[in-house]
Amino acid sequence: MCWTKTPGQRVAAMQLASFYEQAEKPEEAEAVLKQAIAVRPDSENLRLQLGLLYMKQKRFDPAIAQFEAAIHGGTQNPVAYYHAGKALVEQDRGAQALPFLERIIQGESLPGKYYFLLGRAYHQAGRLDDALKQFRLTVKKDPGNALAYNRMGEVYWDMKSYFFADVAFQQAYEVDNASVPILNNLISSSMLMKHYEEAIEYCDRLLEIDPDNPNARQWRIAAERFLKTEKKEETPAVEGGGFNPSSE
Repeated sequence: MCWTKTPGQRVAAMQLASFYEQAEKPEEAEAVLKQAIAVRPDSENLRLQLGLLYMKQKRFDPAIAQFEAAIHGGTQNPVAYYHAGKALVEQDRGAQALPFLERIIQGESLPGKYYFLLGRAYHQAGRLDDALKQFRLTVKKDPGNALAYNRMGEVYWDMKSYFFADVAFQQAYEVDNASVPILNNLISSSMLMKHYEEAIEYCDRLLEIDPDNPNARQWRIAAERFLKTEKKEETPAVEGGGFNPSSE
């Protein structure tokens, strides 16, 4: 089909691309949108739709190119800024994501996912205090966001504030007790703080979810050994000639 510059043709292209997406034919959807953009390179909606298609495919660099083109074209649509930032964060390029995200995330009027993404960007950029602030805003907006508590714990961990990291990981676990990343963090935290019984409990929970998890088995063995050593050291030594209760 030959696309023209008329608004009706642009809408038709977007609808046809959506049809192809729903039919699980992303290649055809991409082709339609690219052809339409070749005719209407200034179309914000076409570029956003193509960028979002690339995001679903985890093709982040082409997605960024579409969002940036829309932004350079003058769009004020927060979708372009949010997803440009998200595509960069997903590639651990948080510092580059900040100009996009800070542009649209000001105050506390947005949904929690915006603050969560900005927190991830700050964390990747090494701005730990700013990251904590954003994750706190996230759980304020969305108290059931286990990932935000978990990320908060990871920031505290990087700050070497291990007690607060452990508290945050436990808060995450209270919300979601089936998350492998949260359990991994709790095991590491419990081992560091020498809470070996808790570490064993978390290892057992992780093995319930993933019975073949080799790390959980290794951590459990290590925690059991440390716990036995700890209990042995706590047992008072029996001096010669004294009463030994274990002999009865």
